[in-house]
Amino acid sequence: MFSSIKAKLMTAFSILILLTIVIGAIGFNTARTIDNNYTELLEHDVEQVNIINELLILQGRIVGDVRAYMLYENPEYVTKIVATQDEFSATLQKLEATVDKQYAKQVATIATTATDYRTITKDIITNFKNNKLSKDQLALGIKTNAMIFDESHALKKAIQDDLTTHNNELNDLTTQALWLIAIALLIIIVAGVIITYVANRSISPSIIATTEVMDKMAKGDLSMPALPIKGKDEVSKMAISLNELLTRWNIVVQKMGQSSTDLAAQSEQLSASSEESLASSEMVAQAAESNMANSESQASHILQSIDSLTEVGEGINQIATSNEEMLQAATNMRSLVQDGVGVVREVSDHMTAIDTTIGESTQIMEVMAQRAIEIEEVSAMITGIAEQTNLLALNAAIEAARAGENGKGFAVVADEVRKLAEESRQSAARIETMIQDVRLAAEQAVQSIQSGQTKVAEGLARSAASLDVFTTIEGSVDDVNGRVETVSAAVQQIQAMSSEVLRSSTYLQELTEQSSNSAQDIGAATEEQLAAMQEISASTQALADLAQHLQDEVNHFTLR
Repeated sequence: MFSSIKAKLMTAFSILILLTIVIGAIGFNTARTIDNNYTELLEHDVEQVNIINELLILQGRIVGDVRAYMLYENPEYVTKIVATQDEFSATLQKLEATVDKQYAKQVATIATTATDYRTITKDIITNFKNNKLSKDQLALGIKTNAMIFDESHALKKAIQDDLTTHNNELNDLTTQALWLIAIALLIIIVAGVIITYVANRSISPSIIATTEVMDKMAKGDLSMPALPIKGKDEVSKMAISLNELLTRWNIVVQKMGQSSTDLAAQSEQLSASSEESLASSEMVAQAAESNMANSESQASHILQSIDSLTEVGEGINQIATSNEEMLQAATNMRSLVQDGVGVVREVSDHMTAIDTTIGESTQIMEVMAQRAIEIEEVSAMITGIAEQTNLLALNAAIEAARAGENGKGFAVVADEVRKLAEESRQSAARIETMIQDVRLAAEQAVQSIQSGQTKVAEGLARSAASLDVFTTIEGSVDDVNGRVETVSAAVQQIQAMSSEVLRSSTYLQELTEQSSNSAQDIGAATEEQLAAMQEISASTQALADLAQHLQDEVNHFTLR
């Protein structure tokens, strides 16, 4: 079990941060895997397909130039044929350098067939010039050309199948990564809710119970039982201090009540003694003969008053000591409450930092969704270009058909262009579908993060509520301190009055002794004694008023 609220909250936030780091690492590793394993592979496959398409176009141009030469007998077509065949050979070498090992045999077959076709083409042109061209030789050229196209299309289809397989693997990996990130985000949200709930459940009951006790103490109710102590955190320490303070206050208030009762009784006794002394002084003024007897009686009463005042002084000193202890306990309680306010503010700061991090994650996911929309627009543009290319290929095929035999070679090229446009359109459609899936996943992730941000906001609200509770406790402690200071001031006044009465009584005793020893000065001593007794009577009345005030203050408290 953690020893403090700060340790509990720091552990909870550490878990959330660790989960966030793990999710970031998983996402980064997934993106890195996709980039390393598939981007270069897909580009390589596309490059091979483009080279094969270039070979097909070049072969079509060779066939078309051969037919054009045979139709128009223009030597320029022979030059074009040779240049195109050289370009075909260079492109074929480029394909051999880039093709995967598994397709090397098919490329070698195409190269062999192309070499044969070049020889056959050369023979056809030579025999055509010499009018020795045979149908078998022409049929062999057509067959060899068909073999080149067939082998090239077969190789192209195999590479496209690999491209489709790699693309599917990429889609599967992307889907798995999105699901993994979504699940991880859900785990973080659930963990955050659970941690907030557990932290609130472990802290709030103790704080509420402590607040209730403080409210009752501020209202003067000290009859509550001791708070139960659970754990070793700051709230438990505060509850221990509050229990000690409650116990000390009960003891102090009980002592103050007893002392005020004793003080009132002593004040009444002192008042009675002073009245008797005053009566004696008047009798001394009327009859000097009985002065000695009355002086002795008066001295006895004064001694009794001094003893009573001494006891009263001791009780007041005890009350002052207890009141100082109670004031020190209240000061300690205020310090603990201020520590609790600091801890709750730290909690609020951490929750604010998490809220900021989640907001930044939401912005990043929204940027990803925007990029997906832009890619979707580019895909739509590619689809439009493919459709226009398909339409141009169709128009070219129609024109080739109108040209008859002379347009057959151009018809083959137009058909290949149309197929390529159709494949581009289909690829763009697949890309658009994938981008829509990615955008949908990003929107779901944004919704999940926003939900987590709402939970964090609730945690902030609860932290603010806890801070209000601590502020209320602090106000209650200040109120109690005010009452204790009021009682301290009253006790100090009582001490001052008791000292004054004791000094007056001592002085009266000295006058009484002088009166007993000096009969000739009895008149003057009697007057001084009468004045002193009046002063004692007034001080006694003030002491009684202070005792009643102290009793009223004590009555504000309800003891166990």
